[in-house]
Formats: sequence, structure tokens, C-alpha cells
Amino acid sequence: MSMDYCIMRLKKRTMRGASAMARHALREDDTPNADPAKKRQNTIVIGPSTSLAVVGTLEERTAPLVRRKDAVRVIEVLVTGSPEKIHSMSRDEQDSYFKRSLDWLPRPSAGTLPTSSVQLCTGTSRRRTCRCC
Repeated sequence: MSMDYCIMRLKKRTMRGASAMARHALREDDTPNADPAKKRQNTIVIGPSTSLAVVGTLEERTAPLVRRKDAVRVIEVLVTGSPEKIHSMSRDEQDSYFKRSLDWLPRPSAGTLPTSSVQLCTGTSRRRTCRCC
């Protein structure tokens, strides 16, 4: 019997961690579980297309609030689902699921979601969003 469930992970990130997350999400680093042939299916929903630009945006938006170099600047939100359920969805259904996943987050103020992308190149599709603290 299949169990359908949502998976949502929130992780605090310093600027160094946010940079690593952006490189991974945008597939600039080697990602062994990603299928290179499916990389073009990945979608950047919000924000820049390079990790360097993502980090620049994060620094710009959080610098006035940061007092320490190792301070948490962003919360990474990863949303996926049970592999059986995600694999049974059409591309349109997955797009709808990931679009609605932003509704699960508290309403952001202007400029607090500097990046969000949907990755379809791995075994189970996922959405990765970065929210400024």
C-alpha cells in the first residue's frame, strides 16, 4: 500500500551555507543524484540564475540586519513528497503542487524570497526556496 505524504524541511543557513545551497540548487556543483539530461527541466521560479547573483541578493537584503559574520541570514525551505506520489503526478500536477507549496509559508514581505527553484532532474522532484530572516 502506498503512503502519500508531503515532505517539508526548514534549515537555517549562514551566508556560507546559503551559497552552498544556491550552487547545489542551481546545479553549479556536481550533483551525483541528478540526471544531466533532465537539467533543462529545472525551473527558476523566483530570483537570479547564478549562485553568485543569489548570494549578492541575499547580502544586499540581509546586510543591514546582520551583526555577526556567522549569523543566520536565510531559512532554506525544501518541499517534496513521497516518491510514489510525486512519480504518479503529471508535470502539470507537480507544477501545481510546488506552486501551492509557497502558500504553506507565512506571507513574505516584499523582497524576502530572493530565490526559489523547482528541480526535476533528480529521482524525486522538489522545490527549494530561500527566505531571508
